[in-house]
Amino acid sequence: MLDQKTLSRLLLPLGEYSKDEVRTLAREAGLGNAENPDSQDICFVPDGDYGKFIRETTGKTYPKGAFRDKEGKLLGYHQGMIDYTVGQRRGLGLPLGYHAYVVSKNAATGEVLVGRDEELYSTRMKVKNLHLIAEERLSDGRQVMTRARYSAKECPSKLFMAGENQLICEFSTPVRAVTPGQTAVFYDGDVVVGCGEITL
Repeated sequence: MLDQKTLSRLLLPLGEYSKDEVRTLAREAGLGNAENPDSQDICFVPDGDYGKFIRETTGKTYPKGAFRDKEGKLLGYHQGMIDYTVGQRRGLGLPLGYHAYVVSKNAATGEVLVGRDEELYSTRMKVKNLHLIAEERLSDGRQVMTRARYSAKECPSKLFMAGENQLICEFSTPVRAVTPGQTAVFYDGDVVVGCGEITL
């Protein structure tokens, strides 16, 4: 979300080094973290229990709610939708006879929609709060590579403006677990074109 003025003053002393080279330098300097494993998630939530972390940090409680399928059928109850993320399979506790995944969440009703893996794929998404970094404006049909999740592979896409600081992103192939609230990032080679908040 940095602008060009800020980027022009940014210093990246490790920018030209690979991760292995940085580990070697740290080892040679006697730094204890040279052997630490790579962080795969949020490093300050070591057990991966985000719901617990948020509850303990904020002191808030979150209401229980219903698990439902796409037809609206009640499948069970959960202890708070904060414990679930789109694409999640583990920890649902629903004996449905098939692998069930979180497909979406409804903050207004507290319901978590559950379905099969194939229900997680999208061919397009809407993005708001568009922040362009390398360009002042986008032309409709602008071809980019899009990353819709931090751990996802980039996907060839086309961008179409859809109002002030909003756009529609059309994927060349369906993308799994596109999630409202996450940040989508658009690339052109090594250049970050821009980013924005996914709204679906």
